[in-house]
Amino acid sequence: MIVIQAWHELTVEFWDQARDTYDLFVSDETIRELQDVGYPEEKREKCLALVAKLSRLTLTNEVKGLADYYLQES
Repeated sequence: MIVIQAWHELTVEFWDQARDTYDLFVSDETIRELQDVGYPEEKREKCLALVAKLSRLTLTNEVKGLADYYLQES
C-alpha cells in the first residue's frame, strides 16, 4: 500500500510540474477508459478533471505503436 501511495504522489507531482514544462496531450481512448463504469468511481471525476484542459491526441499509426509498446511493457 505504501508503494502505491508513493507512485500516486510522484504522478501528481509530475503532472503539476509537467504542465509548465511539456506539451501535454490526452487521447480519446484514455477519456473513454476514465469514463468507463469499471474505472473506480471515487477516482473518476478527479482524473477527468486533470485531463479536461489537455489537447486531444490524434490517433495515428505512431501513437498506436507507442500505446501498443506501453501495453506490452505494462
